[in-house]
Amino acid sequence: MTLLLRRQTEIAANLVAQSAPEPIDFDALAQGPALTGVISGCAVSVTGANMTVTVAAGVVRHKGRRVVVAGGGVTAVTDGSNPRRAIVSVNTSGTLAITHGTAAASPYLPNASAIPANSVVIAAVDIPAATTAVTTAMLTDKAVPVPELTWHDARHYPTLQDALNAASTFGGIVTWEGTLTVNAAQVTIPANVTLQGLGRERSILTLTGAAVYGVITGGAGAGIQDCTVNCTAGDRVSAVELAHSNTFARRCLVSYTSTGRTGTARCISASNQDGNGQPRTDIVIEGNLCTGGSAQLSGIVVSEAPRVRIVGNRVYSITNTAALAADKRRCWAIYISYLSPNGIIHDNHVYSTNTSGIHVNADPGTGSGPETGQHGHRVTNNTVEGVTYMGMAVENVYNPYIAGNKIRTCHCCLRLGTATSGLGHVQGGRVVGNHFGDLVVSDTSISVALYDIYANDVVSIGNEIDDRGTGATLGIDVRGDRVTLIGEKMNALRPERGILVNSGADDCHIIDCEIPASTSATTGGGIYAVQLAALRGSIDGGFYQSGASRQNILLNENDCQVRNARIDLGDRNVQTAAAKTGILIEGNRLSGAGNADAINNVAGVGAVIRNNHDYIGNADDEVAAFLLSADLSATATTISNFFGANSAVSLPIGAYRIEFDAFFLKNTAGTLVWTITCSAAPASLNARLHADAVAGVGSGANATAAP
Repeated sequence: MTLLLRRQTEIAANLVAQSAPEPIDFDALAQGPALTGVISGCAVSVTGANMTVTVAAGVVRHKGRRVVVAGGGVTAVTDGSNPRRAIVSVNTSGTLAITHGTAAASPYLPNASAIPANSVVIAAVDIPAATTAVTTAMLTDKAVPVPELTWHDARHYPTLQDALNAASTFGGIVTWEGTLTVNAAQVTIPANVTLQGLGRERSILTLTGAAVYGVITGGAGAGIQDCTVNCTAGDRVSAVELAHSNTFARRCLVSYTSTGRTGTARCISASNQDGNGQPRTDIVIEGNLCTGGSAQLSGIVVSEAPRVRIVGNRVYSITNTAALAADKRRCWAIYISYLSPNGIIHDNHVYSTNTSGIHVNADPGTGSGPETGQHGHRVTNNTVEGVTYMGMAVENVYNPYIAGNKIRTCHCCLRLGTATSGLGHVQGGRVVGNHFGDLVVSDTSISVALYDIYANDVVSIGNEIDDRGTGATLGIDVRGDRVTLIGEKMNALRPERGILVNSGADDCHIIDCEIPASTSATTGGGIYAVQLAALRGSIDGGFYQSGASRQNILLNENDCQVRNARIDLGDRNVQTAAAKTGILIEGNRLSGAGNADAINNVAGVGAVIRNNHDYIGNADDEVAAFLLSADLSATATTISNFFGANSAVSLPIGAYRIEFDAFFLKNTAGTLVWTITCSAAPASLNARLHADAVAGVGSGANATAAP
């Protein structure tokens, strides 16, 4: 299909005009670079002995706009005295037309201005005088070929949807510059078509009126990127909806400010199943900015979407105007839920939103715990700050990996699982190298701990918990079994407990953690640095402090252990509830306790206290370093308690070995008396004195004296 200029020898004598180029030919050629011409089909022919010219089906383009031509026929009109010439064309509505020139002895084709507006030239017809039938020889192909393009400019189409539909045949890109307004309709992006802006400032799509969605994908491979989507009015569920597998939203500014929505709304959503009733896979939401305000507005919401990637987005200034606080708490900046395993939430930034932060919840509300296959979620390197409610929550999943996140100035910074019995279980998982801090409590119905663990078999490593802000009661609140905390570090610890292992959270282990006392003038540190209130809990290594008149480590259950830790300050270094059995306190370094006892109330059966080193002058472990309160006087003649009141030792029923050493110089004759007093008569007491004589006890070699 080409623009045809025939040689004079090739045509009939009465059709000589076909051999010369005419103005309309140059006009048609000039339109080619402007993307006006025939893409395919639209060949002209005759189908009988009549005046009808038949045009085959095809595709044309007018100034970039792709038009499908159904085909059909036009009727040529003859002149009884002179020949005439005509142009066959099709407009952007797909309507065929024939435009006749003036009949004359030497006729010309009509000028381009005579052809219907927005038309593409297809062919010329030379009509002899008084003819009754058009023949093939009278037809000349005038079509200028143009290629099938992979991009379309929406400004050349009646509506944005027309441009998207035009791109659907071969896939491709629809772009525009400026502001397009869509009223009372939703924009559907066909499969394998990209709605491609020229940048957030140059390509703006404004959504008004009532529709279910703003922009929605219509098939796999569809997506939107590099533009602004403003949902300013109407009752739309979401501004952008990714409803199929392998769809995407990238680098868009999505603003939802409509006040017409009364229920939950989302800036970007990928919720529910695709058109085939199957979960959508491999959705990408990347590099977007989400903002706005509505009654119950969330930023990004995803469900039933395995392997979703939510990466590098910014969700900010979400204003949630719901009347009830419970409705506000249900809104999240980023929410990935039901049937969405192996999701990646990475490098997103949530700030200044009247919502909660990031939520991973595989099975909301069923009460059955983690769904089969809900595993592999990676929540990494995100920042959440300045949100009104929960910072981050992970529920109903297996083995999540939560690492490198920074969460501050919110309610509970991170919650694994939920407090509701039977709901919100998390099984396994790693929580590594996160930073939690500056808790701000304004709604006491939400947890007031920085880090809640309602989960089993979690390993938490190297997280840092900083200044608690106002109203917090806990640093780490453990309520699941078999939780291991390794190398957790807390700074500026404020009221209540640093780590609380609650009743029922059995077999939890705290290894090499660091909880220094607060510098707060009002609290002086937590009530406890660590409280173990569950069976078989253990503390192994680490550094723990609490404020004055506070117990540093409290053991409330049987079979708990404190080993190899440095425990400083507080009223007592280690305190146990009465009659707890199987307690082991071993190899610890104790110092700075303000009470008479560094270790107190270890009274249960099977308690073992050994090899602890007390540097504070309190005598309740096997090796204690006591210092004299003053130098002895050479003239002392009565028994005195030279070690001070703090030398009293609380010894529950059991067997003890007590050793003490005294170093002194006595170089005059006399008698030295050692007196040990006990508030209860011992059942059996064996004492032995070993003396290295210099010039004091005895004379000459070592002396041994039995009582």
